[in-house]
Amino acid sequence: MLHRGCVPKEAVEVYVPDSVKMIDDSCFAGASVKSIRFSAMSHLTFIGHSAFDGSDLKKINFPAPLRFIGVSAFNQTALEVVNLSDTDIEHIGSCAFANCAKLMKAELPDSVEMLPNGCFYSCRQLMKINLKKVRLIDKDAFRGCDDLIKVERSAYSNIEYIGEGNEPIKTLL
Repeated sequence: MLHRGCVPKEAVEVYVPDSVKMIDDSCFAGASVKSIRFSAMSHLTFIGHSAFDGSDLKKINFPAPLRFIGVSAFNQTALEVVNLSDTDIEHIGSCAFANCAKLMKAELPDSVEMLPNGCFYSCRQLMKINLKKVRLIDKDAFRGCDDLIKVERSAYSNIEYIGEGNEPIKTLL
């Protein structure tokens, strides 16, 4: 497990070996890290709450075994793309990608059926998202995503609920 303080705050690139299964809560919060690379044989399944909150993270390739992303895990990072399409993610926490001012594109896998409260809140440059099999979009998941212009869904997509504060996505469905 990677825990807070195990990587110097000034590290810019971090390589995560295949032995790491968890990134603990607030592990890289406020850090200078810009890039996270995982071993090709990564066993990472868990990214904790606020793990990268407020960090300079710009690029991360999510490993296939990833199942859990905690609350505010990537809040206020410099991510430009979120590509979870090669994972079987089972849980995305509230505000997981909120306030990512440079985020332009998000790709979700078939395993994601619910987007939680504030998931992409205030991602002002988010232009494209693939919802695949999302059924539920909770309150404020897309509030402030005013540049959203393209929503892709699979033929099996059946959105049953869209919570309040999601006007940008309601106009595209």
